[in-house]
Amino acid sequence: MDGTDYTTLASYQSASGQDAQSFFTDPMLNSPSYHTVGRPVSAFTLLPGSPALGAGANVCNGISGCSMGSQDFWGNPLPAGAGYNIGAWQ
Repeated sequence: MDGTDYTTLASYQSASGQDAQSFFTDPMLNSPSYHTVGRPVSAFTLLPGSPALGAGANVCNGISGCSMGSQDFWGNPLPAGAGYNIGAWQ
């Protein structure tokens, strides 16, 4: 921002007034180190209790012509459950 180093996200948020809705945490992904050839079946999906479950936002809300799409990376319908998840898995 102004050449200042921040050691935590909270200290940056407080000093800058930016990224108030951001958080830094373990997203609790299934097989986050997946590196096999081919499309993953369950890698990168969210585990139960993940803070990313239902924590996403409809970034197209109120924007004419904008679409979140109808499905996630694996073909699941959007949104599902309590709302959008953060990441590629719904």
